[in-house]
Amino acid sequence: MPNITKAESSPVFSTGASSKGLAKILLFGSVSVLAIVLTLRVYTSWKYADDLDQVSGIWAAMASDLSHGIFYRPLFSDTLGYGGARYFPLHFLLLGVLMHWGNIVTVGHLLDLTLLLLLLCGVYAFLRRYQTPRIYAIALAMLVPAAKSGQLPALTIRSDAMPLMFDIWAMVVCLAPEFGWVEAIAAAILFSLAFASKETALYALIAVCAAFLLTGRRRDAFRVFWTSLLGFSFVLTAMFVASRGGVFTMMKHVALEGASPLSLLASPLALLAWVRDPGSVAFFVLAGASLLVLPRGRLFELPTIFFVLASAAVGVVLMTPGTTWNHLIDVHVAAVCLFGTWLFREKDQKVYQYGLALLAIAACIAVFPSGLDLRRERAQQPVNKYTEAMVALEGVDKPILAEDAMIPVLAGQRPYIIDAMDIAVVSRKDPSFAEPLEEMLNRQAFGAVVLQYDQHSEDGQIWYRSWAFGPWFIPTLNKNYEFRSAAKGLFFYFPRERSDENTQSLLSNPPLAGK
Repeated sequence: MPNITKAESSPVFSTGASSKGLAKILLFGSVSVLAIVLTLRVYTSWKYADDLDQVSGIWAAMASDLSHGIFYRPLFSDTLGYGGARYFPLHFLLLGVLMHWGNIVTVGHLLDLTLLLLLLCGVYAFLRRYQTPRIYAIALAMLVPAAKSGQLPALTIRSDAMPLMFDIWAMVVCLAPEFGWVEAIAAAILFSLAFASKETALYALIAVCAAFLLTGRRRDAFRVFWTSLLGFSFVLTAMFVASRGGVFTMMKHVALEGASPLSLLASPLALLAWVRDPGSVAFFVLAGASLLVLPRGRLFELPTIFFVLASAAVGVVLMTPGTTWNHLIDVHVAAVCLFGTWLFREKDQKVYQYGLALLAIAACIAVFPSGLDLRRERAQQPVNKYTEAMVALEGVDKPILAEDAMIPVLAGQRPYIIDAMDIAVVSRKDPSFAEPLEEMLNRQAFGAVVLQYDQHSEDGQIWYRSWAFGPWFIPTLNKNYEFRSAAKGLFFYFPRERSDENTQSLLSNPPLAGK
């Protein structure tokens, strides 16, 4: 696909040696510091479970269900409890298989770190397709985890790196000098695996087809589009058959609930102003600036279209309530690819030097917050929160209700809820949906309840009022359970003592929601 002449393939390096040398020192120095910081963060995070939360618990719960032969439990089941998940299945399918050979936390970390490393290799291969010098292609690939969203796959258990990794490698295949049916089928398989990981991952296929069409390669666009469409159809059919149609009914209730055209219009602003991931924002600005100086012909190349469509896809994702900055990894990788493929084909020496300096500055900006995160993490209490949780829950012989479903999974139980947010989302339209959970709390059917926020804090009040379970939850919890202890962001509640008379009355006449 890339039409690169020999003259374009390398910039002029003859003058401005001092400024260029300083920029190279900053760039490669930042990459080296980043590698050290990320290694230390991975060690700390894995040892103390600092970055595992209710989202990683969702993946663990779905993998646990799969290990018991359940593929997407229904929204509610008398025997299983509450389902509800907006995720496509490939990540938890792999987790469900791997957890037969090891602890879910260990295999989850190893899986996601492997996916991130494969993603970095894919970014390197993508840049090399456009003749980016090897040493700079390595540096740019290493800058993928410079953004917090790029680091997250190395620190926690979630699927963000998986669809992007497959998409990047599919695009690398599509950029092969010779593109025939073999390459089209290989790319289609990779695009289909990306789609099986995340439904919005299809934007990369659209980018490839658009780039083919805009450069007159209609036959290649036809080949990759229809073979990929066949793969997507296979994925959807398999999901439908394996879940007996339940997966699409469930996603209809939870995937885009609460989204609106107004939130969609606001999402690009949220993308630019997302203060929790300054590294991603810095590279987004760099890539946006490079669009202003791109030769007109390169506006129709894959890196440009990839960046634009990745930004649009992330905008759609961010319009959904509950989504956050982890999705910026797609835009960050697209920005790195666009800037790298532009900068090292820039023939104007002055522009090249300014671009290299800006790249070095962006790298420094991205690394600094990671250093602060490492300092904060090293200063925290050196205990593993799940180890503490197992100690606090020792002797509990009833089901455990936990926002983080990882806790009951590690305790050898099947989680009663998958995602507390989905309970709140569905019960807004159907208040009766939460009644079974409320009844179980009133009957003290759970041996313990584990929350992840202090209900008395400002964040906790907002979280439980607007996002998790629903506004009824905290009053019902406090009526039937009492707070006993806290350990590293986990808050443990155990049943209150009751007289035999009151207990028998409550069992005979369980209260209903709203009464």
